[in-house]
Amino acid sequence: MIVATGDTRTPTDIALAAYERAGEPKKLIAHEGGHFGAYVAPFDETGGRATDWFIQHPKPAATS
Repeated sequence: MIVATGDTRTPTDIALAAYERAGEPKKLIAHEGGHFGAYVAPFDETGGRATDWFIQHPKPAATS
């Protein structure tokens, strides 16, 4: 989960509480800035780490 420490759209405390309730596997990435900040200045880090997560934890195949 990518959380902005200065987010006013999804306040940081609410995002962190959701992270705490989430089941494993989980990983927290916190960055300074606002809600959309993860897509600007730190994007090399946040985008790369998000990509790594989805490669490491692929969605299970659907069963019928």
